[in-house]
Amino acid sequence: MQKKWAQYWLFQTIGWGSFALINTFFAFSFDKLTPTFFGRIGVIVLVGVIVSHIMREIINRVGILQKSLNKQLIQFIILTFCLSLVASFIAVEFLIQFDLLRAEDQLLLNRKGVSDFINKLLLVLSSAFSYFILLFIWNLIYFMYHYVTKSRKQQLDTLRLESLVKELELQTIK
Repeated sequence: MQKKWAQYWLFQTIGWGSFALINTFFAFSFDKLTPTFFGRIGVIVLVGVIVSHIMREIINRVGILQKSLNKQLIQFIILTFCLSLVASFIAVEFLIQFDLLRAEDQLLLNRKGVSDFINKLLLVLSSAFSYFILLFIWNLIYFMYHYVTKSRKQQLDTLRLESLVKELELQTIK
């Protein structure tokens, strides 16, 4: 069990770390590396790790992977959508609290003639789209990992069963 935990956290670190490195590379390449960039990326990655971990717990407790493929797909999409909204709301609140919003987001949040609620809602929905893509990719990788693991286990069980049958046939012949 501890091996699975270590592997899970290794994959989490590699996945979210890659996300941070890719964003840093492009920010550097396009001269967008601002003093608040690393704070923003830190908030996004921290919220992403926490929410993807919560998603994993929900998937395991609800038993989504044991359901039919159609039900899995529907539940994965609904779960991803809901948790992307939660992640987005939390990230936006942190970014506002620590004054880490990008200039464009700050302009959207401070528009005149529109209520603060609507401005924040638009910012959360905008961020939710990005989280949806990230969490959807996370789900695809998680699903594929478990699918491959389950298939390998089934193949191994089948080979063991075939070996046992042949062994029993040989004993019967003797």
